[in-house]
Amino acid sequence: MYKANLSGEQNSYYLQELLLSGLIVQERAEDGCLVYRTTQKGREYLGHYYQMMDLMELVQGRVNNVVAPTVARESVVFSS
Repeated sequence: MYKANLSGEQNSYYLQELLLSGLIVQERAEDGCLVYRTTQKGREYLGHYYQMMDLMELVQGRVNNVVAPTVARESVVFSS
């Protein structure tokens, strides 16, 4: 909580959101402490998140290293 710079209220809010989304589950450890574990859905979400971050870095690197040509908007064609 301290490393994330979250207050107790913020921490509770985000944990509740993650629980309701099914990204984490709450369990009791043998010593009685609450433990939060990532679900399969949560691990898949993290995998997609990291893929998106890698893609964004790749695109940002291309934008920073290449001078974009000046093109009239009318001549730009988008296809799907």
